[in-house]
Amino acid sequence: GDIKTLMFPYQIEEFCFSPNSEFLLITTEYGTVEVVKFQGEEQETVRSIQSVTGNCFCIAIDPTNTLMAVGSKDGLISIWSLDELICLRTIGDHLSQVKSICFSPDGSMIASCSHGHTSVQISDIEG
Repeated sequence: GDIKTLMFPYQIEEFCFSPNSEFLLITTEYGTVEVVKFQGEEQETVRSIQSVTGNCFCIAIDPTNTLMAVGSKDGLISIWSLDELICLRTIGDHLSQVKSICFSPDGSMIASCSHGHTSVQISDIEG
């Protein structure tokens, strides 16, 4: 198959496909989540969401495809409505940047780990 290369003017931390496969959701060094639509060789940033003031390091979509979680430099995880792209709440209390996040298969919990630590925090999504 064809390999497409998409270029961006910022450092990419992590990315994932939207549930409908029409968009890439990209976390950046500027604390944003970029929503990029791509078709063939064309790409268009359709939304830029300011999540935090520092880096956004990781991103995950819950199994129901309704929530997006973003882990960031400030040690928090922000939970977003995927349909409305608004922040619903923040969870976690890591002492350093959140480097990895993962939803449980039923979507009720999120596991996270921060840079340089040897533990995983498991948080209830409803806070």
